[in-house]
Amino acid sequence: MFIWFVRLLTAAVMVVTFIPDTPLVFLPVNTFLAYLPIELSYQILRNKTKKSSNVLLPIWLLFFPNIPYLLTDFVHVKRLHIYAPAELAGIPDVRHWTLFVILALLVFTYVLLGFTLAEKIIETFPLFGQTRALKNCSLMIFSFLSSLGVYVGRFPPRIHSIYLFKEPLRVIQIVFFEWSFEKLLIILLFTVFHLWLFFMFWLIKKVVMEAEGVK
Repeated sequence: MFIWFVRLLTAAVMVVTFIPDTPLVFLPVNTFLAYLPIELSYQILRNKTKKSSNVLLPIWLLFFPNIPYLLTDFVHVKRLHIYAPAELAGIPDVRHWTLFVILALLVFTYVLLGFTLAEKIIETFPLFGQTRALKNCSLMIFSFLSSLGVYVGRFPPRIHSIYLFKEPLRVIQIVFFEWSFEKLLIILLFTVFHLWLFFMFWLIKKVVMEAEGVK
């Protein structure tokens, strides 16, 4: 049921934001790219006993960074005519505030679903370790690699997902062999952010379980 909600949400956002001269012209493409790993997660968990899941897992890993990448789209909020710095007050532009709400709802929804499903996949598949220590280690490696994907998508020379198939060797060179101190620090910062999100989702589940146990 939930996957149809995600599919309809993706289609609706792509249609609504696919309008001429929108300040968020990037949103339809980014929405679709963030939807793909959620769809893949669903199919992987739904068919976890089948060989198809082993084929889909590496594809899911490649596309997962598109979910946290959505968070960086908030840098484009400055394009919206919603705030007047000189007056320290909001501007009642209904169209642009609607775009802001769409962006916020999209980001929070996809991040919540994407990270929840990612945690479930890591918990379910032996590939990520048989013990709690190994699974936690896999979670940290996963977070680092996802952060690396976010970095190369947001910062120069900026690699779009399509280049994974068009110029794979060039992508590997940029991602794994071109480093700077700033690149490492930003990736570590994003990694901490990933791990914090995973921790908060775990904490919320613990709180809910404890609350239900009290009743």
